[in-house]
Amino acid sequence: MRLVPILLLTSMLPCAVLRGADPAAGADLAEAWTGLTEQRHAEAREVFARRLAAGGAEAREARLGLALALLGLQPRTQGNVSAARELLTPLADAAEPDGWSRQARYFLGRIAELHEREPDLALARRHYQRLFDEHPDDALAQVAAVKIVLLSANAVTPPDAKRAALQNYEAWAERLTYAAARRDFHAVMTQAYLRHVPDDLGAARRHALAAHALGFTDPVRRLSNILRIAELSRVLGDVAQARSFYEQFLAEAGRDGRVLLVRERLAALPSGTAAVAP
Repeated sequence: MRLVPILLLTSMLPCAVLRGADPAAGADLAEAWTGLTEQRHAEAREVFARRLAAGGAEAREARLGLALALLGLQPRTQGNVSAARELLTPLADAAEPDGWSRQARYFLGRIAELHEREPDLALARRHYQRLFDEHPDDALAQVAAVKIVLLSANAVTPPDAKRAALQNYEAWAERLTYAAARRDFHAVMTQAYLRHVPDDLGAARRHALAAHALGFTDPVRRLSNILRIAELSRVLGDVAQARSFYEQFLAEAGRDGRVLLVRERLAALPSGTAAVAP
């Protein structure tokens, strides 16, 4: 299987994913996918629409591509969003699901979450949950799992319910076999504990450390997470770890505006090396 790298629109996904393409697919389909990465949505739409109308082995791929091209067209219109949803729904509900249908399910969730005039977060979560339930080993389904945690963390619920939900999600880490999804899960859990369960800083630090161990490709995210670990360690009384991560921050920070604060924090640390369990 030939793999075509498709950078989905920044309004859809903040990262690159790999699109499977039939080895017999014509150069026009490959060029249309490339067109999406280069913001040439109108051109890509024409190619995908033509290939969808022609039917054949590439029709499912063309259906997905046409939907994504419509979502990327500017200015965004409700008509294009509705047309994209109508294209994706039968693909997602196919009797014999494949990679294209899994991607369609994911983007139905994205449409409900971000593209509709009035977002339907409950519907978005149902799409993501169904994808993860039915295809837990799929890379995009694991991205959907992270979205479920994020939507749950941001939902308006009582504090006790929020705490219980986060505790229930703890077991998901072991189910996420793709490093990027697992890292982002830990990053989301870090923020969720900090924002919604501030009396459990140990859990926040544990997730921040797990995300750090898996590695960030974005240097800005990596640096912010290093500082977060240092700050949490300082508050928790783990002087040795705080010092280590403050020093690591300074070694990588360059001209970052937080350097002065970190130097002050580092200078103010006590001389001991007391540590606490995460």
